Amino acid sequence: MQKKYIFLTFFLILLQFSFSQANYSESQIRGFIEEVYASQSEDLVFQNPERHKVINMFFSNINIELRNDIDINKKFDNYLDLPLNNKYNPQLQKDNIFSIQSFNPLKYKAPMFPQKSKIYRLGNTQYLLIINPLK
Repeated sequence: MQKKYIFLTFFLILLQFSFSQANYSESQIRGFIEEVYASQSEDLVFQNPERHKVINMFFSNINIELRNDIDINKKFDNYLDLPLNNKYNPQLQKDNIFSIQSFNPLKYKAPMFPQKSKIYRLGNTQYLLIINPLK
């Protein structure tokens, strides 16, 4: 019986960590850039090594975590309430509902490199977006 309890505890801890998204593929990042910068993405990002590097650094410093232990009374700023980063794509629209599969952190005007970790709630979900400072 104790072995089952230990296994179940280990499994639940492992499950908690498996709901953390820390790595984005190059194709995902490219799609996010194209969504935000639209027709100007080639000139403003892909032909600009410094800007491209900064955006890639931003994506490497964020984590999205599913946290079932979030106290609903604890206040986190809602990432989806931030202003849109729609300077280059006026058709860009806010997400009404958060979806982990399609969420683009670049769509919103958030601090890309805060001095200390910044935590946001993603919509009315148990997901948290954590933007870490530069390492």
